[in-house]
Amino acid sequence: MEEKSDYKSEYSELRRVQEMIFGRKKQGLPIKPYFVYEVGETHHPYHLCFPNEPTIQRYENDIFNLLITLPSVGEAINCLKYHLERYPSRDEFLEFFQHELSARMEKYKSLTNLVITYKECLKWIEGQMIPQLPVLDQSYLLDRIQTNQRESLIILFKYLISELDGSTPPEYGFKGSHLGIAMLLRHFTSCDNTTVSTLQKEVLKCDAKRKMPPGLEAELRKFFKQWIEK
Repeated sequence: MEEKSDYKSEYSELRRVQEMIFGRKKQGLPIKPYFVYEVGETHHPYHLCFPNEPTIQRYENDIFNLLITLPSVGEAINCLKYHLERYPSRDEFLEFFQHELSARMEKYKSLTNLVITYKECLKWIEGQMIPQLPVLDQSYLLDRIQTNQRESLIILFKYLISELDGSTPPEYGFKGSHLGIAMLLRHFTSCDNTTVSTLQKEVLKCDAKRKMPPGLEAELRKFFKQWIEK
């Protein structure tokens, strides 16, 4: 006996063909609000506005339509900044726009003005994807140099001032003295409880040339040499 069912799929064969041929997206998928949107009336020039709840395809198309209808590339990038700050996942937001902007640039490559805006927006997005390193202020950096790194500091400064200064050509290094190095060291946490005279004696006894790692020595010479050759 044949089983009856009241269930009817809303996913028609026509829609399936449209998705395969024309690249239409499944409309039942939930919208990820990369751009803030409002239904009925918008309260911000960077918000999307729809008369009723949009499909995912219309929503995503309107994101990129908004970017190209803003008065300048700078405004388009400001719009991206605005929405990035409001989206809960920074990485997800950046990845979405990296892929979508690239795809739309390829799709509309004959439309020069549109592609220019998308290209500049993509540059900005990819710039945001570079790992953001923490900015260290001077006090934080000095506090991170602990007592057990004191000898390394002495070796470095003595090498820069005494050893490189005596190399060929002599312009590699800095002009200075053991006293000057001692006074410089006093700025660091690992040395601030030591008298200048004691530090001066430590600098005098330190064989910086012998203790300088060969790899670091080579890089320092290479670094200073480039300025002489310019």
